Amino acid sequence: MSKNFSITAVLVALLLLVTALFGAFALTHARVDASVRAFYGYERALETQIVMVTRNRAVFQAMVNDAREYAKKSPAMASLLQQYEVSLQQLELQNKPSTPAAPSAPDR
Repeated sequence: MSKNFSITAVLVALLLLVTALFGAFALTHARVDASVRAFYGYERALETQIVMVTRNRAVFQAMVNDAREYAKKSPAMASLLQQYEVSLQQLELQNKPSTPAAPSAPDR
């Protein structure tokens, strides 16, 4: 009878251990899943901001180009643009797409 009792106790203890581990893994998975969903929410918000910034830069660059064209006809506009020429050049440098660096060769 004691041999049967000890096998039953070991099996019950093993079952409780597996159940506890499963519960711990389930809770960890739920936390990770919630974090991933929050991350994707932030990612979508950042993508929206990137689109807005890109659109606004394009609109502003078009406005600057129009002002430069108008400055060719109006000396008052030309003198006004000269005051801000350094800032406009910096804006153009920021708007130029940067070329990504070439990927490095894998280490062997």
